[in-house]
Amino acid sequence: MKNLFLSFRIVAADPVRAFRVLVGAALIALSAFFTACTEEASDPEVSIPYKATATVAMISNIVEEVAGERAEVQGIIGAGVDPHLYKPTAPDVKALQDSDIIFYTGLNLEG
Repeated sequence: MKNLFLSFRIVAADPVRAFRVLVGAALIALSAFFTACTEEASDPEVSIPYKATATVAMISNIVEEVAGERAEVQGIIGAGVDPHLYKPTAPDVKALQDSDIIFYTGLNLEG
């Protein structure tokens, strides 16, 4: 257990490395989520994609690439918007509530 905390401190000390670790973990979790959800439906013509919401454009792009047609991905904070200055709106909150899964970056990027 001590080694886990030590390695966490090492990653946390370097923000770039911590970001890479978080993105890698998010990709693994995303891959596992959509792999587990690939069970064939009883009617192959009926396919209901998952509703995924991502906070920033970069994460939204990653989710779209990995999920493909299995998810409808909605990004809340568009490209070129500073996430530190972002103020959530009512439609953003509704999108988060209606989502099956939510992806965010962490590292205090979003408020």
